[in-house]
Amino acid sequence: MGYAGAPLKVDGEIVGFLSVDTTVSDLFTDETIYWLEIFTDYAATAIKNADLYTSEQNQRELAEALAKAAASVSSTLELDEVLDLILEQTMRVIPCQAANIMAIENNHIRIIRHRGYMAHMPETTDIENLRLETTWPIFEEMYVQEKPVLVADTSSDPRWLQMPETQWVHSYIGIPLKVDQQIVGFLNIDSDKSDFLTEQYFQLSQSFADYASTAIKNARAFENSRQRSAEMAALVAAASAVSKNLNYMQVLHIVAEQITKTLQVRVCIIGSYDPQAD
Repeated sequence: MGYAGAPLKVDGEIVGFLSVDTTVSDLFTDETIYWLEIFTDYAATAIKNADLYTSEQNQRELAEALAKAAASVSSTLELDEVLDLILEQTMRVIPCQAANIMAIENNHIRIIRHRGYMAHMPETTDIENLRLETTWPIFEEMYVQEKPVLVADTSSDPRWLQMPETQWVHSYIGIPLKVDQQIVGFLNIDSDKSDFLTEQYFQLSQSFADYASTAIKNARAFENSRQRSAEMAALVAAASAVSKNLNYMQVLHIVAEQITKTLQVRVCIIGSYDPQAD
């Protein structure tokens, strides 16, 4: 007999649980937990997207952007291509002039993918070779607190350090990217208008950051072991369900089905949790 479970988290809050059990002794290992966490990411994303679909005015545009971002995660293991598509869809629904994804490498931060910057920087700027310090106030805040950062007006916020390459930026949103409980990079969104980017875009930005984190996690899993074709096929099926289906109950059913196949368990249960309920 064996049991394994993991919480479903949306924006840091537990909204449910995913659990599996088996009649086979010693079937579950540390690797089981690893795959369970990946599937909980998909289940939580489905729940989050369901909330967004019902709360945003421009539902069709948002739904299409989220669907394309999710589909990019499931359709290819080429990380650069996936991140480019995520940036494209981010800029589709968030009014900004540019966006980028940064990776943390040996206490330095490097831009690994970007979109929209060439129109605002000198032609000689080599943006991909820029190296920033993790001790910069904004990045340090995101890294330590693991929360999004808003700079409504870069000219008056002491956390913003001016650079020749970013003098055109007047408002900014940054979202930390988390993989296996570690901050591995940031999604950065830039506007040339002060007070234009606001906290109302936090939830949307976080959704695209979650897709970027999942893409990085999947790419790492693929690099760590090329023997996991069945597991990767299950990931593709789960991610595809998130991208193509707006009915989150159907998505959760598919996620549970793929977990059962991948982990070879007897039962998989995904339950909701409301701390305010009686």
